[in-house]
Amino acid sequence: MYNVLKSPMIDFLDPESENYDESKVIKEGPFFMHEKKVYIPCRLELLKRDSTDFLSWLLWAYLDAKDFVKFSESPNQYKGLLKAKLFHPILFYNNTKDLKVTLDFKLRDENFMPTVVLDQKNTNEELFYAFERGMDEEEFNSIMNKIN
Repeated sequence: MYNVLKSPMIDFLDPESENYDESKVIKEGPFFMHEKKVYIPCRLELLKRDSTDFLSWLLWAYLDAKDFVKFSESPNQYKGLLKAKLFHPILFYNNTKDLKVTLDFKLRDENFMPTVVLDQKNTNEELFYAFERGMDEEEFNSIMNKIN
């Protein structure tokens, strides 16, 4: 079973928000630039151990525009890894706002949304364990009960 949790649109990037200022936002495909930062939609997938079920978080990551330009001008960008930070916290996990992550563009979906890769030294233990080894049935069911 495929379950998706979606972070809200960042208010200053959302044309329907009162915090949106069209003169400060540049949109290029799925990416946005605002005040020298680039915002990238991405996904984090956590599997349920011993199952084909998983949770997919649709998140927003950000980085300095100059780092994104350097990456995008690289001839190997479609094979590359890009360091970024998560804009929103990951639901049900503590201390994940501004979490340092790697965006893997090799594992992108049809919408060019890269996959989030977690680094053990930058991630809380519970989240990293779920990322590396999958969630046990109790943890998976607990999250499913909270979202349903």
